[in-house]
Amino acid sequence: MILLRLGKKSALFIGLPLFIPVMIVLASVSENFPVYMIMCILVGTSVATLFLLPWSMLPDVVDEFMVANPSCRAMEPLFFSCYCFCNKLGGGLSAGISTMTLHLTGYKTGACSHSGGVVLALRLLLAPIPIILLLVGLVFFYLYPINEMQRQRIQRDQEQTR
Repeated sequence: MILLRLGKKSALFIGLPLFIPVMIVLASVSENFPVYMIMCILVGTSVATLFLLPWSMLPDVVDEFMVANPSCRAMEPLFFSCYCFCNKLGGGLSAGISTMTLHLTGYKTGACSHSGGVVLALRLLLAPIPIILLLVGLVFFYLYPINEMQRQRIQRDQEQTR
């Protein structure tokens, strides 16, 4: 509903910043179960925004490229493939870096309790690092050149070309 009323960029800037206070609360509050569950619901909406909106923005980028370069029709699958590759690479790197960090701090699988270094590493991997990366991502989305008016102009140009 927000996506249709306000546009993609506005919906992104409403949904993603919810992640920041929620992750701070999740990293600092561990004993209050009702608060923890409410924060998990809020982070779910933010993560849904994170996963769904870039996929809805990707066709706009492809359309913009096709209007600017109509002879490069064969490049369209390359955009989607590149996006998928970068998405998978980022997921793999984050899993690898997290695993390496936990290994270096002394994490033992199946242990009932862990050292303070492991707990600190988990708290850092849960809140500050994702928040910093989210803020960097928001800067990139802010610089995203296509807004709602440009998207409508692109659609008109494509209809005229057809």
